[in-house]
Amino acid sequence: MTENTSPNSDADLKKTLTEINERLKKRTSFKYIFFYSLVQGIGSVIGATLIAGVLVAIAVKILMSFSSIPIIDQLYSMYGLNESFENFNK
Repeated sequence: MTENTSPNSDADLKKTLTEINERLKKRTSFKYIFFYSLVQGIGSVIGATLIAGVLVAIAVKILMSFSSIPIIDQLYSMYGLNESFENFNK
């Protein structure tokens, strides 16, 4: 039984396995996992805040368009929303 591997390919394989092992050690270290989780958490909070802000702005624009309907305009006045919507437009 003969193998088709040359000494160079064995050395390359060892080198590749060593590099993979080093990368794996870095990625499973506490420091790497901590900072990766921290960045991921901050990114999630910033993204959620931006999305919520856009949704609130869209909802206010939609609600303001209903103010021309008399019954809804009375509800806005009853709950003091007219002033809130006017301040939002400034």
